[in-house]
Amino acid sequence: MDISMKAAIKKYHEIKDDYSIIPGQLMIVLHGLDITGRIEEAIELCNVLVKEFPKSSANHKRLGDLYIKNNDTKQAIRSYKKSLELDPANTEVAELLKTLGITP
Repeated sequence: MDISMKAAIKKYHEIKDDYSIIPGQLMIVLHGLDITGRIEEAIELCNVLVKEFPKSSANHKRLGDLYIKNNDTKQAIRSYKKSLELDPANTEVAELLKTLGITP
């Protein structure tokens, strides 16, 4: 992970309780990292998002998508399974798991 990303995540943890956490702001940064090919940093930030909002099926799916981009199928499957556990009606995640050889 880039030194600046480590510093940013550290700073986030230092100040997060002093401000309202707005998931959309983290998603903007996450999207920017993703589209610029900074996948490992995006994974780090998405892990922060998942820890802050563990009941968000969408966040677990995003993390799975990033793991796929990073060729880490094992972690992607784990994230997709958690996403599906939180939202069993999510057919998109069920299909993603099927394409990875996992029966949901």
